[in-house]
Amino acid sequence: MTARMMTEQEVLDKKKSEEFDFEKLLEPYRQGGTEKTPVRRTMGTLIDWLVNKKKYPVEVAGGALLIVFTELYKGKAFKGDGTWGSAGNELAQYIRLACDNLLQKQMQDKVYAAIAGGRMAMINEFIQREVTLKTYPRWRKIFTRKKWKQLQEEYQMLIESAEKGDK
Repeated sequence: MTARMMTEQEVLDKKKSEEFDFEKLLEPYRQGGTEKTPVRRTMGTLIDWLVNKKKYPVEVAGGALLIVFTELYKGKAFKGDGTWGSAGNELAQYIRLACDNLLQKQMQDKVYAAIAGGRMAMINEFIQREVTLKTYPRWRKIFTRKKWKQLQEEYQMLIESAEKGDK
């Protein structure tokens, strides 16, 4: 019996429904809060905690969630210390650290861009000088200013002697 080839859409639907499901990946880490005041951890509560309480930009929080949940999909697990909700707390703190890393990279990019922007005039001047040195006619490089003046004087003397000879 031959196996039927799946269409592109069927493959995408399968991937969406079975493999990378945020809710399924979050299931072992739902317990939050304390035993007396339990909280059910969801994607919404995680995003709210990161954006509103910890004040991360939305794009940083979203990127960190995607990175961490990709790691969960690949097999990473958080065990916690065995107390109520500790595995979920460990996940949340790991996501927060991922946010810190992304925010630091974002800030570094801005700083490097600002430094490079301030030095653009100097960089352009350097490039122009290098291009000029590489493309300037070689005979100008060979003769120094002193040598060039000497050649001009010799040429002037030749012209003067030629004029005297014509008279």
